[in-house]
Amino acid sequence: MFLPLAFTHIIALIASLLLSLVAIPAFCYMVLKPHPERKSFIVEGAKRVYLPLLRWGLRHKPYLVAVAIMLLAGTAALIPRLGTEFMPIMDEGALDADIQFLPGISLDESLAMSRKVQARLMEFPEVVTIIGKTGQTGIALEARGSRRPVLSVYSSPGRSGRRPGTARSSSTSCGRASRTSPG
Repeated sequence: MFLPLAFTHIIALIASLLLSLVAIPAFCYMVLKPHPERKSFIVEGAKRVYLPLLRWGLRHKPYLVAVAIMLLAGTAALIPRLGTEFMPIMDEGALDADIQFLPGISLDESLAMSRKVQARLMEFPEVVTIIGKTGQTGIALEARGSRRPVLSVYSSPGRSGRRPGTARSSSTSCGRASRTSPG
């Protein structure tokens, strides 16, 4: 699923590397001609602010090191709160359920068993709609055949009084319910 995205990312990184090594220096050579240095009021204003701060910092090194260590420790304390997933969990009220039947199942049997699973899942009060797909999932590269249908389950937290953020528990409940069906 992420393979095309990974290839695109790698190609973009290689292209940017080549651009930065070949084209950018050539453009700089053509555009940035040497000229006599002029004094800029922006640079002079920044120096008036920066140089006194730099002198103070060089005189008070232990204080600056202590502040830097405290900032580093504060940053390190935030590490456990950072997310570790490539993509965050998206509780949009939709689940995709893959069903796998035995090889050689006919299309009629597959549809009948998919309808049984759909009927079992519709017993949950938060389920609003179920869309079943057999043969292809909508992605042109992934032909699945009649033995691997996909059910897209759409739910509404308001119907059952469940709070948002319970997609994982809903997924677990739906998984248990669908296990009662063969396949």
